[in-house]
Amino acid sequence: MAIKPAGSIPRRQQLDLLDEGELFMELIRDVANELDIDVLCHKILVNVGVLTSADRGSLFLARGPREHRYLIAKLFDVTVDTELEDAVRKAKAEEIHIPFGVGIAGMVAQSKQLINIKDAYQAYCSIKSDSCRSHDLTYEYVTVDLITVVAVR
Repeated sequence: MAIKPAGSIPRRQQLDLLDEGELFMELIRDVANELDIDVLCHKILVNVGVLTSADRGSLFLARGPREHRYLIAKLFDVTVDTELEDAVRKAKAEEIHIPFGVGIAGMVAQSKQLINIKDAYQAYCSIKSDSCRSHDLTYEYVTVDLITVVAVR
């Protein structure tokens, strides 16, 4: 069941109707056919969000020379309901650069190893407890599980 062009059913609802195999095929079609990098990154985040039942996701691209590599947020804090235009606008308004080796995403990029954190407060936020906890209190959000996957060469 391929996703139909914009019409009466929103994309999120269309994705919810797909089984896991169909969702993977939709993602493969998107990667193979989409030429606009913003659209492709957004589709990847939405599809992976549906597949993993994630609250939100971010996609970072590696940049810079080998000795000074860093990540730049292509799209971040994207939910399965976030519209492409909103995600792109937010990413451009708040340019995020993370040096390799800094923070969870930077550590994953440097080590090229998957990290699956079961308790973000205990593993990382305890180091920066004020910023993590104040963010969660401000937005009434609790950070618990966190998975970070690398796709860096």
